[in-house]
Amino acid sequence: MNSSEIRQKFLEFFELHGHTIVASSPLVPGNDPTLLFTNAGMVQFKDVFLGQDKRSYVRAVSSQRCVRAGGKHNDLENVGYTARHHTFFEMLGNFSFGDYFKRNAIQFAWEFLTVTLQIPQEKLWVTVYAEDDEAADIWLNEIGIAPERLARIATMDNFWQMGDTGPCGPCSEIFYDHGPAVAGGPPGTAEADGDRYIEIWNLVFMQYNRDSAGTLHPLPKPSVDTGMGLERISAVMQQVHSNYEIDLFQALIKAAARVTNTKDLSSNSLKVIADHIRACSFLITDGVIPGNEGRGYVLRRIIRRAIRHGYKLGTRAAFFYKLVPNLVSEMGEAYPELKAGEERVMDVLRQEEERFFETIDNGMWILNSAISEENFALCWLASKKNWNYLSLSHIGVIGKMGYSFDGVMEDKRNGRQIPVEVIYPNKAQAIDRIYRAIYAFKEHNFVDYKEFVVLLVGQKASAELGSLVEGADFPIEVLEVPENELQTYRVLRGDIAFKLHDTFGFPLDLTQDVCRERGVSVDIAAFDVAMAQQKEQARLTSRFTMQEGMQYSGSSTQFHGYDSLQHEGQVLAIYQQGSRVDFVEAGDEVVVVLDQTPFYAESGGQVGDRGELLAANGTFAVADTQKIQANVFGHKGLLRSGRLVTGDKVLAEVDPLARAHTERNHSVTHLMHKALREVLGSHVQQKGSLVDHERTRFDFVHNEPMTEHQIRKVEGIVNSEILANAECQARVMTIADAQKTGAMMLFGEKYGDEVRVLDIGSSRELCGGTHVRRTGDIGLFKIVAESGVAAGVRRVEACTGDRALHYVEAMEDDRRASAAMLNVSLRLGGAIPMAILHLQQDKKAFEKELSTLKSKFASAQGDELLAQAQEIKGAQVLAASLEGADARVLRETLDKLKDKLKSAAIVLAAVADGKVTLIAGVTPDLTAKIKAGELVNMVAQQVGGKGGGRADMAQAGGTEPDNLPAALESVAAWVEQRLA
Repeated sequence: MNSSEIRQKFLEFFELHGHTIVASSPLVPGNDPTLLFTNAGMVQFKDVFLGQDKRSYVRAVSSQRCVRAGGKHNDLENVGYTARHHTFFEMLGNFSFGDYFKRNAIQFAWEFLTVTLQIPQEKLWVTVYAEDDEAADIWLNEIGIAPERLARIATMDNFWQMGDTGPCGPCSEIFYDHGPAVAGGPPGTAEADGDRYIEIWNLVFMQYNRDSAGTLHPLPKPSVDTGMGLERISAVMQQVHSNYEIDLFQALIKAAARVTNTKDLSSNSLKVIADHIRACSFLITDGVIPGNEGRGYVLRRIIRRAIRHGYKLGTRAAFFYKLVPNLVSEMGEAYPELKAGEERVMDVLRQEEERFFETIDNGMWILNSAISEENFALCWLASKKNWNYLSLSHIGVIGKMGYSFDGVMEDKRNGRQIPVEVIYPNKAQAIDRIYRAIYAFKEHNFVDYKEFVVLLVGQKASAELGSLVEGADFPIEVLEVPENELQTYRVLRGDIAFKLHDTFGFPLDLTQDVCRERGVSVDIAAFDVAMAQQKEQARLTSRFTMQEGMQYSGSSTQFHGYDSLQHEGQVLAIYQQGSRVDFVEAGDEVVVVLDQTPFYAESGGQVGDRGELLAANGTFAVADTQKIQANVFGHKGLLRSGRLVTGDKVLAEVDPLARAHTERNHSVTHLMHKALREVLGSHVQQKGSLVDHERTRFDFVHNEPMTEHQIRKVEGIVNSEILANAECQARVMTIADAQKTGAMMLFGEKYGDEVRVLDIGSSRELCGGTHVRRTGDIGLFKIVAESGVAAGVRRVEACTGDRALHYVEAMEDDRRASAAMLNVSLRLGGAIPMAILHLQQDKKAFEKELSTLKSKFASAQGDELLAQAQEIKGAQVLAASLEGADARVLRETLDKLKDKLKSAAIVLAAVADGKVTLIAGVTPDLTAKIKAGELVNMVAQQVGGKGGGRADMAQAGGTEPDNLPAALESVAAWVEQRLA
């Protein structure tokens, strides 16, 4: 029986027993701001259980999509490596709201398992709370379960509670016995932690209410909340032990193997990818977008963990998004919203993948270097030598032949450097490495290096190695490193983990994943210190925020700004540089708290008001208004004259012009939001906004840039609403009543018991901001910019009223100036675009002619270069720079030189605008010993760049043209070493 059939049978079974099938709620809880994600079937019914909501039914059944990742439910490191850990899972559940209780709940569960699914009764074991005699009696005397298969559990594992106070009650859990082939004992025994007996269904009997003193009071109408993981029961029905072996996961694992070109279907990395595509796809379907905080960051972590496992399998390009159609095939019928959002989910994942693949190579190089065995040996050396005047660091390519050591010790007193070689147990490698190092010193005269150190890890110096060292005519110190002493140093430094997080986008748990695979720990304490330092730095450089440093415990502020721009108030407190003071003098910058004010404090994207506070003995200019606490307004500004004392009466006056501009921009944001949903689709959700007196900035969920046609259509809809001059109305009501009106609520926003519902034209949203009286007050609406701010998030900037008019006038001025410069008439009909088209055609013709001339010039230079080639061990070697050449010309010249030189290794370079372009070519007869990618990379590193490519041809770039002559000069020696 496949997973879809089990899901359907569950819903149908309970529907036949009087339950209403309730669709899965989104993964972002709409009624519980304390939850990061929906993590159980009962979440959407929480208000019903608490008595705060009433439904039209008293029995419900659902298949609820759930995510457990982040917070206390963070088992991310185990996902893919155990049989039953997942980030995403489906919870099958049946619920009773004051209707049936224990007897029916137990009977329903038993009938579904043993009759509908036909699971043998002897395979099922049961637990009850130790004090729940009622449930035990039902199991033993009514269901007839054998006493040896029922266990009483005294711990809180079998007592459920919603929180420290509120509804709670005992549980009864049903376990499935996977048989003696699997280790583990029955529930309630010392061996219960094994995998033989697996919990498949939990029945929660909410029969008490716990008060603040911890006392349990019987509920007048006890309820039932049950949950059974679809993946676990599917494993039972398909007679497999691991959830990853069920039909749903096997289909996704095979798809992941295909897109990553992996043959081993048992790979844990494939399991990780198969699990994560489910969580990521459904989170995006439910409106979560990858970001740097909150739910968005959890999503980003999961995506990047999946990408890292694809990278581990050898994938170097976006692959994860390609699995979405496979997921839709498996789950789209059960969840139509997934199918409807398929294209958008793919776009968001693809953009996030492409972004991470830009940095993962460099990040993995840094991480691999930091946790390499060579690095741990270098740390050992630094510790054992205890030279407080020496520093130890890694070193890149050095010398004319491009030889690379593992590290370098530097004497900070005089700058003397001593290279270090680290060699693990491999005699042939040891001899080869030492020979090459000695050869480099003797033949190519390293100016800065007169000696070096060799670390032999886990091995003794051989006689052959000893004679080789003794034969060198410069000092070589050989140290033997006991391998067991390295364990102390197998720790990734916290500052490196933070650099990976901050610069390369590696979530900490991703770094920990990689380290765990190598048996390396991470210095979390040092990571936390680096993170705290960054946050502190960000706090110090951020804009003014009222919450910082102000301790206030007085009365709250009453806001009167909806109806008036003037109001009398009394000064309750004054803060100067975060400290409370009794009075201030002219010239002081402070924050003033009033008992009553017409000033709007920044909230919901709308900036705070500015204006004046007029006292009997002074005038205070308010530059900004923000909240010190939820209902305490701080007026930040400058006392322009006189003196202001705590207790003074003031007349608070809001700047009417700035407020009017801000109100126009705020009201138009509501109209624009509705228009965007109408033009782009209902997936559009607000992700952020900033409304001030200059313009409105609106961030929203959408996967691609808006077209000019879409922008014009949004402008048309909004301006039509403005022309209608509809009245704007605000009503205060309960959140439940607001939901019934269909008012739009911001995704993930926390609302109080009472909310303000705002009708502006055809828009209806919850909003606490200030707005125009009629839509006509907005005047004119114009979108001035559209851009992307994150994967799957677009930004629109717009202006209104006289500022919109000024923008249109400025555009018209530009149009007139363009017409004059192009010498065309300013008439409609495309005169300006046509003139520009002619200029572009002329430019293209000139560029083609210039390209031809460049090719001829380069060809002439190429013929001259033939004479510069030098023969090394039977091969021609040429390294040269061409004037005025671009990448195309370099390639053409390279091909011609390879044809003429027959057997050659060639590096060509060109410099333009301070940047170096490099190309290397190797004829087929030499590629066994000389790789063009390695050759060009060796040169590129010397000019501040990197590159690579095929064995016969490769390209690179650099940013240090001054080093190019020396870099080209090193080519001959590098090639000679390879041909030795």
